[in-house]
Parts: sequence; C-alpha cells; structure tokens
Amino acid sequence: MRIVLIWCAAAILAVIAGASAFGAVTKHKRPDLALRAWPPNGFAFAELADVALKKEVRALGGQLPGRLDRKYREWARQALSAEPTSIVAMRTLGLFGQGEGRDEQARNLMRLAVRSSRRDTIVNLWLINDYSQAGDIDATLEVYDQTLRTLSYERRGFLLTTMARALADPIFVEPYYHLLRRSPPWGEAFWRQAAQTAPAMENAARLRIRLARGGTGPNAETDAMLLSGLIGQRKYDAARTLHAALRTKPTASSDNILVNGDFSQAADLPPFDWKLNTQGELGAGINTRSGVLEISAVDGARGVVAEQLVHLAPDQYHLQARLAGSAQEKDVPAHIEISCATSPSNAREPFDIGLSYVEVSRSVDLRQEVCDYYWVRIVVAAEEREGAVEFALDRLLLTRG
Repeated sequence: MRIVLIWCAAAILAVIAGASAFGAVTKHKRPDLALRAWPPNGFAFAELADVALKKEVRALGGQLPGRLDRKYREWARQALSAEPTSIVAMRTLGLFGQGEGRDEQARNLMRLAVRSSRRDTIVNLWLINDYSQAGDIDATLEVYDQTLRTLSYERRGFLLTTMARALADPIFVEPYYHLLRRSPPWGEAFWRQAAQTAPAMENAARLRIRLARGGTGPNAETDAMLLSGLIGQRKYDAARTLHAALRTKPTASSDNILVNGDFSQAADLPPFDWKLNTQGELGAGINTRSGVLEISAVDGARGVVAEQLVHLAPDQYHLQARLAGSAQEKDVPAHIEISCATSPSNAREPFDIGLSYVEVSRSVDLRQEVCDYYWVRIVVAAEEREGAVEFALDRLLLTRG
C-alpha cells in the first residue's frame, strides 16, 4: 500500500536545521557554563547536544551526519541520565542513532519522547514519517492531529497541504471521517485547503457528505468553497450530489426544475441555488418578504445579475418568467439565457428569452443536445438606456414538456 501522508525525511531535517521557526530551545544564554555546575544540569547538556546536531545538519546541507563527535552523544546521554523526561535529549539521541543506522533505537527513543509530551514538533514529524513508512494510517493521523492541535494557525500550512493532497486517494476517506467527526480545532483550515486542492476535491465531497449524515462538518462558507472548486474543475455530478446532501432548506413542492424559482428563500449554496451579483454596476438581491428578485443596474451596464446551474436531460422544456409590479415601459433591458456548462465549445448558441412586464412563456427544445448541465442566467443589457434600471422578477419557472 502506497502511503502518501509521508512527511519526508528531508523536510524533517529542514525543520531541524531551521528550528528557530518553531522557537529556540534554550534554557540558558550560555548553557556551556552550566556544564560546570554541580549537580549536573541535564537541560544544559541536552541543549548543547541539540545545538551541535543542528549545526552538523546545517553544515551538511540538511542531511543527518553519519557519525558525530563522541562528546556530543555523551552530552545527550548525560542529559537523559540527569533529566529522564528531557524530550530534547531523547530526540537528539534518537537522531544520532538514526544517523548511524540504528533505526530501531531511534524509533524507541522517539516513541518514548512523545509519551512525555506531544508538543515537540520535530518528534511529531519524525513519527509521522515513521508511521507512514510502516503503512499505519491510523497512527499517522493520530500524530497529525496532535501536531496540528499544538501548532499555531500560521504554522499548520505544510501539514494541512500534505493531508489535503493525500485525500486524492480514496483510501483516506474513511480514516479522515473518523478523525474529522471529532470536530478538531484545525478542521476548518483543512477544509479550506481541501477545497483548493484539485486532485482531492471529489473525495473531499464524499468525505463531506459522510460527515453531513452524522450532523458534523465545516461552516457554510467552507462548503461553498468546495462546491465552487468542484464546479471550477467541471466535476458537476460530484458538486450536484454534494449540494443535495448539504441543502438545509426544503425544496418547494412543484414541477419547477429551478431551485427557489419563486424567490421565497435566501439563496442557499449557489450555484445550484441562485448566485447573485451584489457589487459593481449591477446588483441583484432576493426580497424574501415580497418573494421577488430585485435587480438594478446603472445606465450603460451589461452583465449577469443572477445565475443557477441545473441538470437537464435531453428533452422539451418550458420556461415562464413573470416580472413584478406595474410599469410604464413595456420592456426591460434584460433577458434569460440558457447555455451549456459542460461542453460550451461544442454547444449550440444560448437560448435568449427577452423579458417584458407581461408574462413571458417560451419553449426550449433540448432533445438534440449533448449537454447535461446548463447555466440559467439573468442578463441585464442597459447599454442604450439613460438613467438607472430597476425592476423585480416575481417568478422563473422551468418545467418539462
């Protein structure tokens, strides 16, 4: 089994060589002076051995030295003898042993160190690498969890990136589920990373659905990021399944294929509900009290004010649109556009259906189309208008037949 959660040895050594990024381990400004004290100061011996090892790693360009001066190893041993709980001494002796090919000794010392404290980043990274190499996913993820819980937000990135990339393999969906259902404090940051990791998005969606069934998961903003990421990768089936699992608002009992076509609810997880343009020269917002979509534009503006992604099988459809209120003008500078989302380069020209203040009804024949997902867009074209444009859409209905 290929384990992709391995935090490679080179990366661990990079952390060792640049350990200042995780805070210097220095109990004294001059630990060498403490070696002359009596009784022996174990922490001072540990610090000197630690500094010596890091110096050698830096000098070798990030590699563990094959052999070290005996006095360095003796310092680490004296440190552990004087302070049996010194994590610095344990891991330093472990790394000395690893450099000399004594991997089992290194493993025993690192596992002993983590029993004393789970807050040492170098020990945790070493164990992540070791458990991953052994193919122990559960143990690997346990150490990931404890490491992420102890690192600051700014320092979690390298581990979260590795975890998100690993999710490209479906074997990780189940163990990630058991880990994330505990709602760890780093969970939101993981989901944000997963939503930006293209190879992992489909499995991230499967994982999110599993968590949703158990009533846990990230916030709506992170869910929207994952949906957007899937759609950006044209993973429409996965996105549609995810939306159906996450949707919290009941769908109106009608034949309308469009979600929230009566504008009775605030948009929920677009673009399978309405994605609204709310800034710039164009704007749209749902007035749930009145049950209308309010649209505005400055003179000369053109663009999409609202859109929704829908799944449509080859068939005959019927579109109805009704504008709200009364107006002096017969027409408004807007139209409904239906265009292919999955294969836009090979699809026919979009269907354009103009709007007026009388009810608009139009047949849409998709029986010969090869597309299965379509954008339904409300487009304003006010290039030839003087003054602002304001109107409201009362209903948009798309049905079969």
